[in-house]
Amino acid sequence: MLISFLRQLMNAGGDTTFRGTSVLLTGLLSHPEQWEAVAADRSLIPQAIDEALRWEGPVAATDRYVAHDTVLDGVPLQKGTILNVVLGSANRDPAKFTDPDKFDIFRDRKVRHLAFANGPHVCIGQHLARVEMTRALNALLDRTRNMRLDPDRPAPDIRGHSLRVPDHIYVKFDKA
Repeated sequence: MLISFLRQLMNAGGDTTFRGTSVLLTGLLSHPEQWEAVAADRSLIPQAIDEALRWEGPVAATDRYVAHDTVLDGVPLQKGTILNVVLGSANRDPAKFTDPDKFDIFRDRKVRHLAFANGPHVCIGQHLARVEMTRALNALLDRTRNMRLDPDRPAPDIRGHSLRVPDHIYVKFDKA
């Protein structure tokens, strides 16, 4: 049973981790002043990761099954209804986040994002994903200098309906 659980955790965490890390790099490299801030102060990494997850979480939408008749925000829902929950939209709600379309690692963090869902469906791999994203970013910061988007190549473009990721991130850097 334990081995089965660990296999599921590693598989689920791997997919969302590479997507989340790609979005993190897209956000930071598209805002060089924020990349430089993180490079100068590694204690900013957790909030940079949180902002990337809020801005363009790796899972933008997921389905949920209504287990019993209920009312959600004034809308009656019958048992058995399938809902498409758009986490990406919730993470860009202007009632919750100031200037929600902007990538800003310094934004006020009073409201929790839903990139890893919440409640009984919260992602069990979220802690592993954060550790892996932290290690990836630290490795890049340790091994490169002056990392930047390659101005001669197309900028990263985050795409996808349910699972979002840029197709590429072309960069230039100086060897550390």
